Parts: sequence; structure tokens; C-alpha cells
Amino acid sequence: MFLEILAKKTPVLYIDLKSLAHKKPSIDQFQESYERQYHGDFRIWLKQNNKTIIFDNLSHEKNCLDFISLAEDNFEYVILATSDDDYSSYFSDEVRLIEYTPVVIRPFTHVKQEKLIKNWLHESKSDNDISFNHGKVDQIENNINSIIIHNKILPRYPFFILSILQTYEAFMPQNIEITAYGHCYYALIVAHLVKSGVEPKDESISACFNYARNLAFEIFQKNPAGLSISREEYKQFEDRYSKRFIISKSLVNRLKGRYGILRLSPSGDVSFSLDYSYYYFLGGYLSKNYNNKDVAQIVNDIIENSHKKNNATTLIFTIHHAHDLEIIDEILTHTACAIDQLSPATLDAEETEMFYDLLSAIPEKLESKGVEEDRESERELRDKAELKANDIDELDQIDELKRENQLLNEIFHCNKNIEVLSQVLRNNVGNLERDKLLEIVETICDAGLRLARILISNKKEINELIDYIYRRLQKEEGEIKGTPRIEESEFRKAVVFRVFVWVISNIERVVSSINKPEIDPLVNELSQMKNTPAYDLIYYFYSLDTSESFTKNNKQHLDYLVKEYRGKGHTLLQRIISIRTQRFVNTHEIDDPLYQSVCSTLKIEYKPKFNPRISTQRKKSKPSN
Repeated sequence: MFLEILAKKTPVLYIDLKSLAHKKPSIDQFQESYERQYHGDFRIWLKQNNKTIIFDNLSHEKNCLDFISLAEDNFEYVILATSDDDYSSYFSDEVRLIEYTPVVIRPFTHVKQEKLIKNWLHESKSDNDISFNHGKVDQIENNINSIIIHNKILPRYPFFILSILQTYEAFMPQNIEITAYGHCYYALIVAHLVKSGVEPKDESISACFNYARNLAFEIFQKNPAGLSISREEYKQFEDRYSKRFIISKSLVNRLKGRYGILRLSPSGDVSFSLDYSYYYFLGGYLSKNYNNKDVAQIVNDIIENSHKKNNATTLIFTIHHAHDLEIIDEILTHTACAIDQLSPATLDAEETEMFYDLLSAIPEKLESKGVEEDRESERELRDKAELKANDIDELDQIDELKRENQLLNEIFHCNKNIEVLSQVLRNNVGNLERDKLLEIVETICDAGLRLARILISNKKEINELIDYIYRRLQKEEGEIKGTPRIEESEFRKAVVFRVFVWVISNIERVVSSINKPEIDPLVNELSQMKNTPAYDLIYYFYSLDTSESFTKNNKQHLDYLVKEYRGKGHTLLQRIISIRTQRFVNTHEIDDPLYQSVCSTLKIEYKPKFNPRISTQRKKSKPSN
């Protein structure tokens, strides 16, 4: 902020309040900071208008607010920077700050995240060649998003993104009790502990981890929804823990200190400072004690109720700590049994017949503004989808609704289990047997296709449902004057379009969940074994998403599908395959002759596109002061 304001040639001063701790507030302290940042006469500088002062590291030290009061007499704009925890604990109700407007630093969007990844890749190249495959960026994004988990477990801040990049890229599995993704959380927690003053020694870290695992389980038992316990409950936990284990008071105090992994609210409640810490340690406890019958029953109850957000997340972190096939088998069984009254959608001619009227609404050719702009637009859509997904998660709290509607309950259950199994797949490719991996992939695919089947299981029922809803709308139109009349044909088309979106969304969800390049032979084998249009789409979409660029193999795959699904009965599939292919080639590298061939196969107009691999070398810049 200081540099941004300075670039606008506006007077600005930066003050680190940590360096002024226990000093008496005076204008001389401001002058000392000025002389470290500028050359010139401070008194003359101070007479300027529209001056800004930025206070960093605001804390609850008594003199901090006195410095701020002094600044208010000499500066037109005052900016205070502090942690969210300190603000909530000490300043949210501070009378002397009532005229200040609270603002927060938001997590990165998917657009900003991709730019950060590209910058990281540029700096990682020894020759600073700025060319690279966007497919590689996609796979890195995929890893990061799987660890961040929709901005709900880790906020998408640059620090976390870069920490994940460094940790995941450098991770060499020495301990099979933790997954590569789990190791990313481990590294972040250890860094957090070291920052809080814990010595980076095995005995100190181990003692902190054991304490945190037991505390996380205590919170889970007392208040799993609120993720915190009261002061009295925490005191009882401490008393019991000290009788069972040895841990120094200094270590516990560091865990509860300003930079510790535990947070003490003004009301006295105790919780973990970041959600991922709580889930990491709870998963560790459940995995470590799974041979205990009571703990095993708890895990089974969590699996049975995985439609609840906290339970699904707990399962994901339990899996990060264990490769116990019994847990994985339980999840597979529950997923296979969800909505098992329906068979997986096949998307054959009969199932897709209802969508033929939509062809006019689906473009034959996607317009492209260039690879970079198209990728940015795609990530903006991801941001919107993520916000909607988080809104849907709020429904998890409405337990009464789920108890009354068994189908809705099973839909939530199926969705969450797909998310959990996706994490199992990503984290265990190297240590599960081939047959077990194939079973996981098949369970994910079939579950997603059963979800897709919900709205296309019976054409007659769909038509009856549309007729029923339309009659209700007509009745409401008659009761509410001035309501515009909805034509039945338009209404029918709108409902069918939403059904179509539901089906394609579940196909894409499956593809995203199995997005791991190493399992290509398994997905191919499954596609051939099932031999349905739906599985052909899944394998083709998967092949695209795991490719670093559009290759000759992708083109051969496209040629096969176009030939296989020609004819009037497959018109919709042809259009879906075309649009999905265009979306990929518009956002990834492709050689021009191959692109011409793709356009010919899809029968769309060919226009030369910019190839981002044809780029110049970026010169190494000298480090700036």
C-alpha cells in the first residue's frame, strides 16, 4: 500500500508499531521513520496536504492507540493493519477506533492464482524462458485446489499457494503414514509452530502434535459443529491431559500465544486458529486410534453422515493420515448404495432425446479472444461456481430438511462421498493395488452418472412434472395481477435446459474428481468395459483435462468419437463433443496444422490462432533495492 500511494506522488509515511513498543508517542518518532524512508526536511514535508500514514502491526499494547491519536492530529488519512484475530479480540468494540472503516484482504481469485502460478514457473526456469504448456499449469492448479478445497479449508492467499507449490514439488515420501497432500498441511503447521516460538526439534514438535490431536478430538466430541469448546471444558481437558501425558507449560503457552495454532476468543472459547489445523489433527487422532472399537464406530458414523460438510472434511483429513483399506471400503460401500434405486445414466439416444430441442441454443462454434483471455474468462466462471457451491453448503445445516427428504439426503451424501473418494484417488495412486484403484474410479463415475440419471430416468415423468409445475404457475398468474404470462413452450424449454445443465455438470464433476494423469489406463479400461456414450464422454473429457496440450492422440480420440456417434440419434452428443473440444483448444496450445484438422473434423470455420509457445526470451533483470 505504501508503494502504491507513493507511486501516485502522494505524501505517505510507513510506521511499524512493533519497533515503537514501549516508546512514548511523540512527533520525533514519526520524524525518525521519515528520515529512514526519505531525504529532505521533515517539518516542511509535514505541512503538505492529503498525507497518509500507515501503521503496521497494530497490537493491544497501550501506546499503540496513543500513537494513532497523535497521527490523527497531523495526517488526513490513517490506515491501521492488524491480524483478523487481534481485531476481533481487542479492537472491534474500541471506542477510539469507531470512525475507522474495517476492511479485509480477500483470498485470491482463480484468475490471480493462475497468474501467480505462471510467475512461479517463470522464476523456476533456469533460462527464464517464459514459454510453457498451459496443461502443466492446469495440473498444478488441480493440486492446489484439491488442498485448498474450494477456499473453505485454506484461504487462497499467496502465502498458502506458494507454500503448497514449494512443499508439494519438493516432497519426497519418506513416511508412508502421511500423503503428499497431507504433508503440505504438515509443513504449514510446523512453520506456524516455529513462528510461535516452538523449537523445531522432534521432541517439541511431537509433543505439540500429540496435544493438538487430543484437543481436536475433545472439540469434536463436545462441539463438532461449532469447532470450539468453552473455557471450563478446556480446563477439564488440560487437567485430564496432564495426568496422561507430559508436556511443558511453556509449549502449551506458545500454542495459545499470539502466533500459536490455538485461538482464545474474548468470551473464553478455545478453538484452532485455522480450520485446516483442526481437521488435520482430528484426522490424525481418528487414524491413529482406528483400532479402538469406539473410535472405529465414530469413523463409521461419520461415513454414514458424510453429507454433512464437517464430516466429509474430517474423512478427507483422516485419509491423509491413513491408508487403511477398511475405511476406504466403507466409503466405497456407502457411495455405491447412494441412490442405488437408479442405474447410471448412459446418455444413449433414448435418454438424450428430450434435449434435441435445445440444439438451437447450443452454439456450433465458440468464439475465441485468444488463449490468455479465454483462460481468464474460464477462471472467472470458476469463481462464480465456487461462490454458489459455498452457498449450497449452507444447506448442510438444515438437518430437518434432509431428514424429511430422503432423496435430497442421498444426493448430498453421494456428492460428498465423490469428493472424499477423489481425495483417496489423488493421494493413493502409488500405494493402492490396481484393482482397488479401478474400483474407486468406477464408484466415482457410477455415482456421478446416477446423480445425472435422477432427472432423465423417465421421459413420461419429466413431462408430467413440467405440466404440473406449469399449471401451478398459471394459477399463480391468475391470482397475482400484472404477472407476465409465460408461454408453455418457453417454460418447457427452460426446464429441459436446466435438466441438461444438471446432467453435464455431473459428468464434469466426475471428470474433475478423477483428474490424475497416472490412471489413464484405468479410465480407458473402464470406458471400454462399460461401453456407453456417457463413459466415452468421461474418458474423452478426462483425456483432454490431463493433457498438457492438444496432441495427435487427442485428435485420434476425437476422430473415433465423431465417427462412432454420427447420425441423427446422436446429434446432441456430437454438439457436446464439439463444444468441449473447442473449449480446450481455445485455452491450450495446439499446432496450427493440427488445429486446421480439428476444425475440419468438427466442420467449423478455421481461423489461425495465436500460439503462446512462440514467445521471446525474457532477460534476467538485476535485483532491485
